Amino acid sequence: MAHYQWEQQLDTGIDTFDQHHQRIMEYANAIFDAVKYNDRKKVGQCLDLLLEYTVSVFSYEDNLMEQSGYPYAEDHKQVHRRFTAKIANYRDRHLAGEDISRQLLSDLKIWITNHVQRDDRDYVPYVRKKFSTSWFMRLIGKKCA
Repeated sequence: MAHYQWEQQLDTGIDTFDQHHQRIMEYANAIFDAVKYNDRKKVGQCLDLLLEYTVSVFSYEDNLMEQSGYPYAEDHKQVHRRFTAKIANYRDRHLAGEDISRQLLSDLKIWITNHVQRDDRDYVPYVRKKFSTSWFMRLIGKKCA
């Protein structure tokens, strides 16, 4: 069973964004499992993948926020940069032999819950409004039930 479970209240209403966030949660769960089995190598691999993934996803989200006219786009980008830097720092500390697992898992849990529920939800209406009639919104938006 996964340590972190996706819950409906984390949904932003845009499938692509939710899939990005779920993937970050999958990395958190993989790190949790690696820590549980004392697999330092796997923790390092997961940190590398998480860092690579967040850089890519945040670039995508930052671009959408900017294009949609979200007034707090620059502040949100700063939050993304700080989180990416934090993950890079955890990776570097892990490579130096430090046990960062407890603090890392706590920070990931906080990030998933707070950032997704609060910060990311704030810009979704701007993205929806900007792209509501475009093929792009149909591509990233919710599917028919």
